[in-house]
Amino acid sequence: MLARGIAGVLLLLNLAAVPPPELRTPTAKWMVEFADNDCIVSRYYGTSRDDAVILAFKRVPMQDGIDVYLIKDNPKTKAWRNGRAKIDFGSGKPIDAKFGAFEVTSGLRRIALSIEDESYRTAVQSGRVSLIIPGESDDSFAVPNFGGALKLLDLCVANLSDAWGIPKDQQTRIKVKAKPAGSWDRIFVSQDYPPDAMQANASGRTVVRYAVDETGHPSDCVVLKQSGTPSLDQRTCSVLMRRGRFKPALDANDKPMRSLMVTGVGWLMFE
Repeated sequence: MLARGIAGVLLLLNLAAVPPPELRTPTAKWMVEFADNDCIVSRYYGTSRDDAVILAFKRVPMQDGIDVYLIKDNPKTKAWRNGRAKIDFGSGKPIDAKFGAFEVTSGLRRIALSIEDESYRTAVQSGRVSLIIPGESDDSFAVPNFGGALKLLDLCVANLSDAWGIPKDQQTRIKVKAKPAGSWDRIFVSQDYPPDAMQANASGRTVVRYAVDETGHPSDCVVLKQSGTPSLDQRTCSVLMRRGRFKPALDANDKPMRSLMVTGVGWLMFE
């Protein structure tokens, strides 16, 4: 009995000694991209193609969340994959998130995760971001001066919203942002697939911007990013304008107010 007890203690000590993933340090400064449709900050890690990784964060106006991207060399697979992943912004409490991974160019793979709240801001204090993406990545990144990068990102988003027709003073009055009144499955159905796109076996993702008024009705739909098939882009706006119903944004007094939303719609065909 004594021998078994000692062996159990030794086993626990060995398990506790397993080191966490090595913290990767950046090899370049933060880069900020003030694009027409979104705002991105990114940073390089690694010194050669074999170990180089780009960590990027993207925001669009009128949304609390953020998209996190890894772009890395991965010649082993070209397949599109999706699933569940974990991301930790240094709080010690990993967040469950969906991911999608695909080849963007020869030998380079992009892995994307979406965070729907502002938990990413805790990385300002912790100075690190850790990702566990099955079959794709198990990395931890040091993010020095992340607070400065987010300030530029926030400024970009505010300026972009202003350019889209929501003045900065109106942006500051929004306490609760607009959101769908129900499931997206009730807005988009399989019968919405355009016949010409079906015949061509066409698929893609359309990103659109639209206004949501005080009653929750959408208007002024504009395509921000095309899918590559015009009928899919046109159908995205027509369906949203016809069936979309939303909970309007609220001000500090819980009074409905006009705002904007940005939505990406993926058009895929399954056999």
